Amino acid sequence: MKKIFWLFVIFSFFISQPAFCAKKNTSKNIEDLAKVIVKIKTQQRLKDSDYSVTPSRSNKTGSGERVRRQKLIREIGYNLLNSNEIDKRMTFSYSLDYKDPNAYATLKTRRINVNKGLFDMIDYDDELAFILGHEISHAIDSYWGPANGLFYNPQFNFVHRRIESRCDLRSIDFMVKAGYNPIAGLIIMNKLSDQPITDYFRTHPIGTKRLATMYVYIRDTYPDFLKDNELVKNPVYKNFLITCKKDIDKIDKKLQDNRNKEIQTEN
Repeated sequence: MKKIFWLFVIFSFFISQPAFCAKKNTSKNIEDLAKVIVKIKTQQRLKDSDYSVTPSRSNKTGSGERVRRQKLIREIGYNLLNSNEIDKRMTFSYSLDYKDPNAYATLKTRRINVNKGLFDMIDYDDELAFILGHEISHAIDSYWGPANGLFYNPQFNFVHRRIESRCDLRSIDFMVKAGYNPIAGLIIMNKLSDQPITDYFRTHPIGTKRLATMYVYIRDTYPDFLKDNELVKNPVYKNFLITCKKDIDKIDKKLQDNRNKEIQTEN
């Protein structure tokens, strides 16, 4: 009986081994599967996230949108150059890596760049046309002086604010000749322009003064654009009219005073 008992125990042990191994392997498989699932979820979370060390690959706009924006900048930029028969060469680019709302002309290379932060604020092609027209004006000025503009640097010019205003008004002219709506210039600049306490020691005019100067120029030079223009219903434009009224009135008073002096001189 004892022999039969031990034979039964040994036989039971060997029979139970495959089941034990299968259980162990199953547990390991479950652990491996869980690791795979976690890895997949982690990769998906990183894919869906805005964070990446390479902004151009992770930005919400994606590569397709980046290409579209670059193409639009070139299209509008060259339209402005060709429509105004500007014979100074320059190029255009879009920067996805910089999110500050800015555009600038690199004066030594004559490359005009629009940052993502600024492009995100644009609702109309005409707004972009104003921005590009302004920078085109700077690029044109960079050709001034000896050695093809080698020593040109407006930062050393004490009348830099006047240069900025001149570029604004030039851009309006460029826009109109190229078929764009100059009211859009007021809209985008009301979104962008700072309103500091004072404009002393600043390179750009204070926002209300800058916008008022642009408005008076459009009103007196291209008055038809203030009639039956869909953009005058834009809330940003309406806000400009409210916030800049005092500065517009100041310019009008100054213009009237100048006219009165001219009349007195003629008499």
